[in-house]
Amino acid sequence: MGNYANQPASDAAFRCIAIETATANGSVAVSDGENVFTVKLGIEKDSSRQIFGAIREALSRADMVQACITCVAFGNGPGSFTGVRVATSAAQSLGFTLQVPVVAVSTLAAVAIEAGRTRGAEPIAVCLDARMGEAYVGLYRFDSAGLAVPLVADALVDPATFALTAFSGRVLAAGPGWSVYPQMLEKNKDRISGVATDIWPGAAAIAVEARELHRQGRVMAPHEALPNYVRNKVTHQRT
Repeated sequence: MGNYANQPASDAAFRCIAIETATANGSVAVSDGENVFTVKLGIEKDSSRQIFGAIREALSRADMVQACITCVAFGNGPGSFTGVRVATSAAQSLGFTLQVPVVAVSTLAAVAIEAGRTRGAEPIAVCLDARMGEAYVGLYRFDSAGLAVPLVADALVDPATFALTAFSGRVLAAGPGWSVYPQMLEKNKDRISGVATDIWPGAAAIAVEARELHRQGRVMAPHEALPNYVRNKVTHQRT
């Protein structure tokens, strides 16, 4: 990961711009390590003009300037191809411009983070609609540092056959994809302890995960920031 990698940083050095545009509910956020200031994006969330305008608004709310930013975080997917590509491009551009490292966070992990914060449950099985009759699924729990850690890799699945097999206990089903494919809930009802289909990925959750990744030095140079489309490289899996 280039010269940016494996360079632990203190929380005092964390001043982050976060971007999440992988779904219809896009947002940006600015974090000082303790507080997060979020601006939701409108229907033209794929517009770079709107994204950078929202970043300026978030910086203003946080009473910060771009010059004090020490990293840029983004949701690298899976999700809408266009949305993931836009977030990646914006993160690369900001990283180059500000000469700061970039932190990539799974969009599914962002759902798990928000679900853990609001519902206080784990492990969490996240589902987002992948369109074309398919779904993106991730299974997460939290480590001692509070990071959302995947129990299995984010995967593209067939909702008609998907079964929770990678974890022996019961899970919280989070993310709007579960409501799009109710057959997944029915098929796995004996493994599901609760349902939170109203939780979407957001830039605030990206910033929360990025804080610990940044502290651990798990960052990259801007040109190394890449999308994780999943669909391009993963066949149907049982998770």
